Amino acid sequence: MLVDTHCHIDLYPDYRGVLARITQGRAATLAMTNAPSVYRNCVELTATNPFVRVAVGLHPQLAAERASELPLLISLIGETPYVGEVGLDFSEADHEVRKTQRRVFEKVLDACRAAGNRVLSVHSRRAAVEVVAMIGSGFPSRVILHWFSGGLSVTEQAVRLGFFFSVNPAMVTSARG
Repeated sequence: MLVDTHCHIDLYPDYRGVLARITQGRAATLAMTNAPSVYRNCVELTATNPFVRVAVGLHPQLAAERASELPLLISLIGETPYVGEVGLDFSEADHEVRKTQRRVFEKVLDACRAAGNRVLSVHSRRAAVEVVAMIGSGFPSRVILHWFSGGLSVTEQAVRLGFFFSVNPAMVTSARG
């Protein structure tokens, strides 16, 4: 059985076609959301598909503009065992944006620690060292590092901590992959 640990079903123009292909391929799929406010809609879009589970998230690139949705995100973490897409994205150098991302991610991690037994899909573009350090050891949930591009030492650390890695075709065909 195939497992897709990171799919933004709600962002596809033809999401029904995507859902049909998931069913046809019997691919267990974890549907990510970019903002807590779209979570319930994504649950409705996928409700009849037995292969899809929906994760609640707040994409780090949206954390600054949607920080007001943090209370909703925290409450929804209590309702679903799936959390994503969350994390850090330091492709932008703005100090305040990074500060907000860190604050949001720390609150997400705190909520997941309190809830326990969650599955997190974590974004870490140009922030792998920070993400792995923030999660740390003894985290009571499964961590999947999405499209991870950290260096060897942080990769080894993540492996020692028991983190998982999502891999897609674009990653393994790239020069850096």
